[in-house]
Parts: sequence; structure tokens; C-alpha cells
Amino acid sequence: MLLDGDSVREQFSNQSYEDEDREKHIIAIADFAALAERQGFIVIIALVSPKKEWRMKARKKFDKSMLIYMPDGKLWEGTTYEEPDHEEMMVEG
Repeated sequence: MLLDGDSVREQFSNQSYEDEDREKHIIAIADFAALAERQGFIVIIALVSPKKEWRMKARKKFDKSMLIYMPDGKLWEGTTYEEPDHEEMMVEG
């Protein structure tokens, strides 16, 4: 199952791109994906998650997770992105 952050936002959410709404959006997608995982789906979540804290909170919801980082991606103007450090890239869950 592929969950694209922008597509999910268009279909199910009217949240802004402010930090509070962005975090809610990321966690809501993670909650849905974790439910699908428990039902046997392999889930790929494709979205920008600019803060390490949000990424780690989302990853704790899964039995298994892998972070794939795509450097040099284009972000929305004004978005500050916390690049994953070595510790975060090596987390297995």
C-alpha cells in the first residue's frame, strides 16, 4: 500500500502546512499505516517529515520500519528540514 502525503491531505484533510497541522497529518498517516501493517499490508509512506521528533514518533507505531532519505528534494518555501543523523538512519523497528 502506498500512502502519498499530498494525496492523503487532498482527500481527507483540510489542514494547513503550519507545524502543528503538519505533525497531526504525519501522525494520522502513521496511525492508518500501522493499522494496515497489522492486517498484513506492506506500507510505503511517501511524505516530507521535516522534524526528527515527528519521524521518530511515527516510526514507533510500527513493528518494522525503514527510513529512506531522499536528499536534495524540493521543499515548500519556508520549510526547515532536520536532516536525519546517523542514529536515526540506523534505527530498526
